[in-house]
Parts: sequence; C-alpha cells; structure tokens
Amino acid sequence: MDILVLGDTHADFENLKSWVDYCEYKGIHVIVQVGDFGHFPRLSEYYSFTSRISQYAQSKNVCIYFVHGNHDDLHSLFYEHGRYGEDHLIYLGSNVVWVPTGVPFTLGGL
Repeated sequence: MDILVLGDTHADFENLKSWVDYCEYKGIHVIVQVGDFGHFPRLSEYYSFTSRISQYAQSKNVCIYFVHGNHDDLHSLFYEHGRYGEDHLIYLGSNVVWVPTGVPFTLGGL
C-alpha cells in the first residue's frame, strides 16, 4: 500500500485538495499528515475546512490521518471531537481521522 506523507497544511483547502487529486491520480488511498493540519474551529475560515476536505477526499476514495501540531487546537480536538473509536482514533469526518499522540494504529496491515 502506498501512503502520501504531508506536513503543515494549515487548513489550506486548495493545497490539500491538490494532494488528494494527486493521490487519486496515483492510486493512493491514504494521506498521513504529520502536524499542523490546521484544526482551529474558532477561526471563521476553519469552520468548513474539515467537512469540505472530508467530503472531497471521500469523493476521491482517500482517507486523511493527521497527528496534531502546535498549530492545532487540542482543546477542541479533545472536547468537541473526543469520541474515540474502538481503534482509539478520533474521527472528525467520514474519512478525516485524528491520531492522538502515543496511539498505535494499523493501516492496511502495516
């Protein structure tokens, strides 16, 4: 399985959308975003970012996993989205997944 690894997308929808398009073109179904996804729901420009990128990635059959960085609102992640799945991951959309620090997980048997 191929995985695209990105960092510092900072809620830039157009940038992340272009990477999702690249994944579709290359047949890659997983993006791992390694910090500064841009989860700041208190900022007006963020309000629709997660839902927009989740819907877009889903339409391209791509799942985005992200690890928080210093430009992500941990309070919001824990208190607004703090519903862990059975796999201990937190799903912010149908296919946008926060991987909290220290949580081991498996992607396609890897």
